[in-house]
Amino acid sequence: ISSKTPEQVFDDKVQELIESGKSYAEISKELNVDPSVVRWSDIISNREDADRIIPKTNTKTIDWDTLDKEMLPLVQQAIKDLQGNGETRPCKVTPYAVGKMLDIAPYKFKKMNMCNQALIDGNDSKEIYIARKVLWALNEMKKKQIVLKWWELEQLTRCDRTIMKENLPYLIEIAPPEIVEMFESIT
Repeated sequence: ISSKTPEQVFDDKVQELIESGKSYAEISKELNVDPSVVRWSDIISNREDADRIIPKTNTKTIDWDTLDKEMLPLVQQAIKDLQGNGETRPCKVTPYAVGKMLDIAPYKFKKMNMCNQALIDGNDSKEIYIARKVLWALNEMKKKQIVLKWWELEQLTRCDRTIMKENLPYLIEIAPPEIVEMFESIT
């Protein structure tokens, strides 16, 4: 009775055929297995090659607290950039949008407590987001000296006028008085 496992017997047979000069493809046809099985059998049998070819898992440990402290100012700046300043078009603040700006996977923010909290705090309500878009659009129209018409404003903001009118109280909170007057004077 042999003390070798079936896997060891298979590996020995593969080694014997390789030593006889046959290719992986020829061996796989003879043993009726996939060529990759023959290849891995050969790699495992020759351990000094195995370390070079067998994929290793990532052993690098990430210090999330340190990374959190380093990334927090960048995340806060990214949030400000996404929200716009009245001169730049605002975007919805989401982990995906911030991650795309910083070239970091969005799911990693869950492991960084301060950055995650900054994202939660920086995530405006839908109403404030619409008000920011209206503020930006009115500044654009003023800068380009476009006659104020609803259809122009709707085209710039991609919002319906009824939604914009409903969000007037939020626009009053964030916009200077002359911008609010411009909005109220649109015909």
